[in-house]
Amino acid sequence: MKFDGTYKSMRLPQRKLALFLRPPWINIALTLATLLTCYVANASSTKNVVDDTLSLSPIIIDLSASWAINVGPDNLLYVTHRSGLLSTYSLSGELLTKIDLQLNDLYYAGQGGLSAIAFHPNFDRQPWIYLSYSYGSKTANGLKVIRVLLKNAKPESEQLANPSTPRALNIDGVAVSETIFEQADLRSTAAHYGARLAFMADNSLLISTGDGFDYREHAQKRTSDMGKILRLTDTGEAHAGNPFMSGDTFSQRAVYSFGHRNPQGLIVLSDQQIVAHEHGPAGGDEINLINSGVNYGWPVITQGKDYIGSLISPFTEYDNMEQPAFNWTPSIAPSGMIFYNSEVIPDFSNRLLLTSLKYQQLHSLVLNNESVTDERIFFANSGYRMRDITMSKDGRVFILADGDMASVFEVVMQ
Repeated sequence: MKFDGTYKSMRLPQRKLALFLRPPWINIALTLATLLTCYVANASSTKNVVDDTLSLSPIIIDLSASWAINVGPDNLLYVTHRSGLLSTYSLSGELLTKIDLQLNDLYYAGQGGLSAIAFHPNFDRQPWIYLSYSYGSKTANGLKVIRVLLKNAKPESEQLANPSTPRALNIDGVAVSETIFEQADLRSTAAHYGARLAFMADNSLLISTGDGFDYREHAQKRTSDMGKILRLTDTGEAHAGNPFMSGDTFSQRAVYSFGHRNPQGLIVLSDQQIVAHEHGPAGGDEINLINSGVNYGWPVITQGKDYIGSLISPFTEYDNMEQPAFNWTPSIAPSGMIFYNSEVIPDFSNRLLLTSLKYQQLHSLVLNNESVTDERIFFANSGYRMRDITMSKDGRVFILADGDMASVFEVVMQ
């Protein structure tokens, strides 16, 4: 069944379409018989809880509400604070700088605020730092991506003459700030921004955007920039290789894939395979292998239900909509993700690692071609809502715990 890129034109059978388009509260009566339904993940395994060989060692405590961590090309740990601050630390946890990014249009409410951080692939020559955040007001807000040059941020090559002085020690603020992306479709909700950033080998920038929670139909509209993976150049133009470059609007030309709910994990592997994970509603969290022009189904297909138990859609599969490579029902609330390409921690080697907010644990999976299998769980019921994860060049792994008094832990072998 073909789609012309607009949600309203989906040619569902009339009876099923009426059910699908009903508001969730109308569907409650229709779903009473299905409340005990047990959904099966597309690709899953018996969860193997492994806790014996690894532990979490705190290196930073009492962080203000934080969203992302990332080890930069300069081997420093960067932390974004939702209030608009950017901190840098040594890998041992020593605070080096705390910078007010002066985000005058920051909308810090609900799930909003300063979010992800990424570094230009040629950082040694172009030390741009890319940041995402929610901007606007209560009644009209969306996602923005900027790139900044920090004051006295010198190329790595210039630091080699004096390697004993970390580059970040000289940073005292923002020298240059440029807008890379500003969401056109605004919402009156403070939820489901997506907000992850990842670079491809050609320096193109991937941006995940959420569906705004109350605007789920926008995920199926190729003319909307909600519920998408976007692909831009490093300066903010729609990438010439995007699948819908004939579109009339920038939003359509920027789309790389669509049909997403709230993608908060986004990475690019060495072979340029894009991997994303996203929050489902009550069930239906997914890992997707992202390909150009593909429709990943939300909200037409999902294994999740609405939070009050009503059906979101009668379909778990549909023509021309991609099935997830892996899904969790019940939900785990996945957040950050890395691919661990080191041998330093053998239990993690050549595996996807992703953090769980809901179950406060680390999930590890194997990616083989187009399948995701062999799920293992570390630090089960740790007591920390795990928000993000990053790794250093020498194979060390760091995890950010969520909350108003957040912490950063290093994974250590016992």
